[in-house]
Parts: sequence; structure tokens; C-alpha cells
Amino acid sequence: MARVFGGRLAPEIVESWRISGQKQVIAQAELAPLLIARAIWKEELRCRRTMYFIYNEAIRWSMMKTLVRHPATRRLLDELWMLEAALCCCSWFEKGPDGVQPG
Repeated sequence: MARVFGGRLAPEIVESWRISGQKQVIAQAELAPLLIARAIWKEELRCRRTMYFIYNEAIRWSMMKTLVRHPATRRLLDELWMLEAALCCCSWFEKGPDGVQPG
């Protein structure tokens, strides 16, 4: 099954990621679609093995280690792993193909 979606996040959400003056929100912008996809397709993902392509290496390692210092990123990771447990998922995080970046 392949599912895709697209859209824009509300500016208030992006601003909430800029805690203590942080300007870049790349990590959060890469984690948000994972959380949204799990929320949208929770019944389809329940008790299934899933593979996620992560283009940001720091985020991919954070997903595997669940260790991150930034509060907004930590909150997103916590939500992702709570959904993972609630849905009994088994997720694999792989580096995205070289030369392919999401639009």
C-alpha cells in the first residue's frame, strides 16, 4: 500500500517549533508528516510493519535512538512513539534515496 498527502502547516504550528529563538525547523518539518500520516491512517497502520524514508540523517538517528535535546522535536518524537505503541506498529526508518528530495 502506498499513500501520500500534501499540504501546508499553520504558521502558528511552525512558530511554536521556534523555541528559544531557533530559526531552522527542518527537523520538526520532517517529523510532522510522519505524525500526521500515523494519525490519518492509524487503522491501516495498526499491527503492521511500515517503512519510512527519512531524508534528514539527524532525524533518522533520533527516530532510532529517541534521543533529542530540542523540546519541540522531543514532543513530536514522543507523540510518534506513543502512536507506535498504541497501534502495535513495527516501523523501519531508512535513508531516503540519494538525489530525491520531497517537494
